[in-house]
Amino acid sequence: LLITPTLPISPFTAGNNEPPGGKYHDWMEWPPFSYPFNLTQQPAASHPCGLDDQGLPVGLHIV
Repeated sequence: LLITPTLPISPFTAGNNEPPGGKYHDWMEWPPFSYPFNLTQQPAASHPCGLDDQGLPVGLHIV
């Protein structure tokens, strides 16, 4: 069992491929905990586990 955050950043506006601010230039830079398991087709789940300081949801990634 491997437990990580679903994402290392807070949610951003839908319709964008990268979060605003210019820190990330490719979609594979901001979801480092989930895309390797998606690409290798390993079973995993994301479970809501709280809210960030702006009241947006935070996820727990269970592999």
